[in-house]
Amino acid sequence: MKFSGFRIMRHPTMDGIYGVTLRQQYKSDRYADDGYLFLLWDFRNPSMPLIHVRTWQPAGTVHSGDDVISIQDFNLE
Repeated sequence: MKFSGFRIMRHPTMDGIYGVTLRQQYKSDRYADDGYLFLLWDFRNPSMPLIHVRTWQPAGTVHSGDDVISIQDFNLE
């Protein structure tokens, strides 16, 4: 498994909320995938961080960096 292109963004108005985008490439003898993973993390309770959103986009569906899901795609207010 290979991870690359990490992008971590802090929410501009909500302390403790972060979005993480990365590329994940996996290959085994019987299966392979390549795509983009997005996680919306909530660290407002340090003893219990939460992942509110997890998305997966196959690399073949992403034609430019603007196509990759990020924290800007969510209205959290």
